[in-house]
Amino acid sequence: MATTTQFDSKTPNQEERIPFLENGDCLDGEEFLRRWEAMPEVKQAELVEGVVFMNAAQRFSYHGDQLLKIGYWLNCYVVETPGTNCGGDCTVQFEENCILQPDACLFLSPELGGCCHINDEHFLEGSPEFILEVSASSASRDLNQKKKIYEECGVREYVVWNVLANKFVWYRRQENQFVEISCDEQGCYQSQVFPGLWLNATAMLAGDLKSVRDTVIQGLASSEHVQFNEKNSLLIRDAKGKDQ
Repeated sequence: MATTTQFDSKTPNQEERIPFLENGDCLDGEEFLRRWEAMPEVKQAELVEGVVFMNAAQRFSYHGDQLLKIGYWLNCYVVETPGTNCGGDCTVQFEENCILQPDACLFLSPELGGCCHINDEHFLEGSPEFILEVSASSASRDLNQKKKIYEECGVREYVVWNVLANKFVWYRRQENQFVEISCDEQGCYQSQVFPGLWLNATAMLAGDLKSVRDTVIQGLASSEHVQFNEKNSLLIRDAKGKDQ
């Protein structure tokens, strides 16, 4: 008797396969994340105004070294400033067609009026108040397309460490647009959004972390940082009281 081979309608050969994420793909945010999550080997990907960008391998001398130094600087501030949070190299969902992966961001907790939050999928959603990019090969995109997105989405301060040019570029929001500001005579910048966050840019560019730390300590001891902490502590206490 002839036999008939039965095929399961859900055999691997007939299952829908999720397409690969490729440079230049034009996708919406949902499809971008679906494809990316199906490719765990991909560590760097962004959706910039609906277009996929997948960064090349990151070099220590042009990215990894600088990124950890920025993390050190930001964490020195966060541990002394209640209600602030910082993160690095994490996905941020700004809007439907803009899902970016800033090198570093600093943001306020929602109870302090922060403009972003951690969503149910554990991504940051919204606009962090402060973003920093370490730029070498990505400098053109960071200073143009991504700058435009950050500006339109309400980021209040945006800093680019242009590694190849050996300089910092610091933008501050004024009347809904970014304006580049200059450092002081000592080569230092002072954040307006996060009082007491001072960056000794000259020392950072030279790799002098001791001087970077000393400047951070000066900023933390400033009257504006003390007042910022006092205000935030009251807001945090009131928020906890409402939750009880």
